[in-house]
Amino acid sequence: MMKIITENKFCWIDIEKPDKDDLQFLKTNFKIKDSVLSRLIPPIKRAELENYTDYLFIILHFPNFDSRSAANEPEELDLIITKNTLITCHNGGISEHLKFYRITKDNLAERKKYLGKGHTHLLYHLLDCIIDTRLPMLDHIAENIKKIEEQAFRGPNRQVLEQIAFIKRDIISFRSIIQPQRAVIESLIRKVDRLFGGKIFEVDAQEVIGSNIKVWNTLEHHKEMIEAIEATSSELLSYRLNETMKILTVVSVILMPMALIANLWGMNLEKMPFTENPTGFWLIIALLVLTGVVLTIYFKIKKWL
Repeated sequence: MMKIITENKFCWIDIEKPDKDDLQFLKTNFKIKDSVLSRLIPPIKRAELENYTDYLFIILHFPNFDSRSAANEPEELDLIITKNTLITCHNGGISEHLKFYRITKDNLAERKKYLGKGHTHLLYHLLDCIIDTRLPMLDHIAENIKKIEEQAFRGPNRQVLEQIAFIKRDIISFRSIIQPQRAVIESLIRKVDRLFGGKIFEVDAQEVIGSNIKVWNTLEHHKEMIEAIEATSSELLSYRLNETMKILTVVSVILMPMALIANLWGMNLEKMPFTENPTGFWLIIALLVLTGVVLTIYFKIKKWL
């Protein structure tokens, strides 16, 4: 579905779920090459920027939370920038883009504000809007990290490690989407400035780069935090496991001589000490208890307990 906004001499063409008719329109009116058109419909997994004589072609991806998979999935946004026109193609998954389009289309003041100054000005504000709205997603990750941190120091367990794994998955997927296009966005701004006179909007361009850097730095901070919590939780779990194994080992060592003594008197051999003594049973019990007490005191002195 194609929608068009015009203001002054500039135009914004937004195509949601492009079909063959939309591609033919772009080919006829803007002389877009078939190699570009062929990549507007199928999803492309990598960020790209290609410079042609009369236009730029850019593929960008932005993280979007998918409730079905409970993970961040990449949403693709394709851009074609000509001398006076900004063309955006997408599948409708980036809600901020749709909202920005509706505001620009329905509000005359906003349309003059963003598009009246030129499609370059519009491009920068569109990118800045989409990038800035990734920060609340990172804030949600930060809240989860804080909860995990509190649980980890109260007493790490298997559930904590599972939750850490889920958060790490979110961060990894976020990084895999954001990292490849950092250089693409910076290169895009340089080429737009050179080809379409975007230099007058240098402040807007720097705002886009700054927002992208802010998202990346926040992501790096979350990555370091969750890795530190994971390492601490693993160390605490290892310490608890070692303490448990140490206690079990000491108990086993204490019980071994007691078991040996009990087995010796259970062999039914003749003339074993205390066998003919009426109190022999209790003497053997006392010997077992004394052995356990002596070994326990010894381990306490050695600070093994």
